[in-house]
Amino acid sequence: MTQRVMWTPMYSVGHDLLDAQHQRLLALCNQMADHCRGGDGDSQAPLFDEAFAAFKALVREHLVAEASALSQPGEAGAEDLDAAREQFDAVVNEIATTAHFDREELQRWLAFWCIGHLTATVQAQRAALA
Repeated sequence: MTQRVMWTPMYSVGHDLLDAQHQRLLALCNQMADHCRGGDGDSQAPLFDEAFAAFKALVREHLVAEASALSQPGEAGAEDLDAAREQFDAVVNEIATTAHFDREELQRWLAFWCIGHLTATVQAQRAALA
């Protein structure tokens, strides 16, 4: 079973770009869920894979945007976000792939990653951006 995720105001960090990216990540998770549920799984696979590729690209772009918005280069916060981006890349390129997991399992993991990212960072980001 897939995991749909909805944007709520409690996820807002008060930064237009970051909030828009967060909303788009959740929308891509839901789009992948739709491609898992709709009709013949094999015919939906290319659409899922397209949404997954867009999701990965947006996560990378988003983590760079967070680093830019939240800290100065060379500060510990920027290094933490760089490490998060590298860790995400390693996981989605080597482990969390359609070669290792079926698309429903992968979609659920991505949805939980998004929720984890939001809940782990929203308060600190609000404070830093205030």
